[in-house]
Amino acid sequence: MSTLYREANKPADMLAKRGYSTNLTTLFLPMNKLWMAKMGCVASRFQEEEKFVTIGRRRSVLSSPPICSVFVAVLSSPPFCLAEDFWSERQNKRAKAAFVFDVKPEDMIKNLKPFGGGIKQCADLKTQIINLEMLSYEIYVVALITIFLSRWIYRWRNPKCKGILPPGSSGLPLIGESLQLLIPSYSFDVHPFLKKRLQKYGKMFRTNVAGHNMIVSADQEFNLYLFQQEEKLVVHWYLDLFAKLFQQEGKLMPDGLSIHKYMRNLTLNHFGVESIKQKLLNEYEQLVHKTFHSWSMRESVEVKYASVEMYGEYGANLLYSFEPERAKGLIDKFINVSRSAMSFPLNIPGTTYHKCLKDKEEVLKTMKGLVKERISSPQNNTQDDLLGRMIKDMKNVDFLTEGFITQLLFGLSFVAFESIPPMLALAVKFITENPDVLRELTAEHEEILKKRENVDSLITWEEYKSMKFTLQVINETLRLGNTIPGFLRKAVKDINVNGYTIPEGWGIMVCHSVTHLDPNTYEDPLTFNPWRWKDVKPEFISKNLKPFGGGIKQCAGADYARASMSVFLHILVTKYRWTVVKGGDIIQSPVMRLKNGLHIKLSEKRN
Repeated sequence: MSTLYREANKPADMLAKRGYSTNLTTLFLPMNKLWMAKMGCVASRFQEEEKFVTIGRRRSVLSSPPICSVFVAVLSSPPFCLAEDFWSERQNKRAKAAFVFDVKPEDMIKNLKPFGGGIKQCADLKTQIINLEMLSYEIYVVALITIFLSRWIYRWRNPKCKGILPPGSSGLPLIGESLQLLIPSYSFDVHPFLKKRLQKYGKMFRTNVAGHNMIVSADQEFNLYLFQQEEKLVVHWYLDLFAKLFQQEGKLMPDGLSIHKYMRNLTLNHFGVESIKQKLLNEYEQLVHKTFHSWSMRESVEVKYASVEMYGEYGANLLYSFEPERAKGLIDKFINVSRSAMSFPLNIPGTTYHKCLKDKEEVLKTMKGLVKERISSPQNNTQDDLLGRMIKDMKNVDFLTEGFITQLLFGLSFVAFESIPPMLALAVKFITENPDVLRELTAEHEEILKKRENVDSLITWEEYKSMKFTLQVINETLRLGNTIPGFLRKAVKDINVNGYTIPEGWGIMVCHSVTHLDPNTYEDPLTFNPWRWKDVKPEFISKNLKPFGGGIKQCAGADYARASMSVFLHILVTKYRWTVVKGGDIIQSPVMRLKNGLHIKLSEKRN
């Protein structure tokens, strides 16, 4: 045995001289502990002595097939393990490794007793060893997975960047900080998600929303710069839901700038100042008269969704010449899509997001059939609507395919039906809660009626332009009612700003809502005060009020939105009275809306 020990001890001494540690991770089972041996070795550790013995590559006990790694379960008490004389020379408390090669089976049986001995020795040693080998593979797989996950989490928390990233956090793997963004807030103030991070990191920070790396900017000068760099440094971008709604990715966007120019010109031709002046102002006024009369016959109406029905009816006629009866089913689907438009993007049956995409597919199916019908039957394409214009342009515009027109029609319908009604509901809420505002607004519009020869005549362009206080009310509603926290863009190349680098491919949230509520710009910013806009220079408005975005991609329907809101308020305060039945509480999560809507009872004024 002493000869065997001396031969075994040589490799350990050699390793020690070369600077290698002889303390090996071991597999040890004192009933409740497990240690693993590495490099195809097995070490047994005793409770009473800090000594190790390691069996190197060898044949397993009882002539089992050759194996590279054998894991031995060793009982905790020395009498059942190795003979005491094998350890007699190893008094040094520092652990040493003894590599034993070519050990004879009889020596192993005599000196190694991990499974007991005598008549009560474990009957199936080979099975036990195989089971332990399988356990070793499982541990190996778990180790690999752990290493992979650790590396992935590290990369998640430390994104690659050629420069210095703005301060911030990536949040939880996969979902980022989405949950914090969805926590509801019940005031007009900046959403707590933004407010806390802006206070902690400054006017620019990084985050991750729904798995997308994103920079949030409340730096007004930088935001104005980004608007000027559309299609150069940044492009328009949506989160997952809206990207899927409008098919932003892939073949829908072959040339973003060309498409934007075409769509802007198309929209201005149908919803721009000239169209408003020539026909839209009076058409919309007639629609509002009819709608308000219908509302006055009901017990109560919820302003936002009742307005969606009104705008949907009018928009469907302007876009594709739908009659009200035909438009109703389509409008209902758009209302369903709107209600779930900012849900968490989890596409699993039963989720709001999944239902939203299903409703979207049904709407697209209807629109696809409409486009096919109009293309295949030129005689049906005589209407002077937006769809007819696009079909005529197919001959000269390469990207105007049948599928492309269908997607564009969906996007335009969504904006036409859904963008203005939330602001109308907020305007009614603000006016109701501020009697001084209602009095001055009513006085302005009654003065317009007094100057008419015929009180029941329609609004003229000159009358619309004279509604100064009305425009102040609308501006204040747009400022305080930030229905979205910011506009989304994506960096197409690395952007350097204030010593930080925004990597290519990252999203950027331009937080106009923070500017709208900046106490350095607006005194008492959380108070609804239309008079703050009196005699304000246009330059101040263009710089500090951005409800419709900015730059070359500012909303082409901004003039239409202001004009339609003015007509709505004109008829409301001159022809009707109303009382709030219920609702009116604000919630942001993160889109601002009225938690339970705003239900009003409308009644005609009697002279």
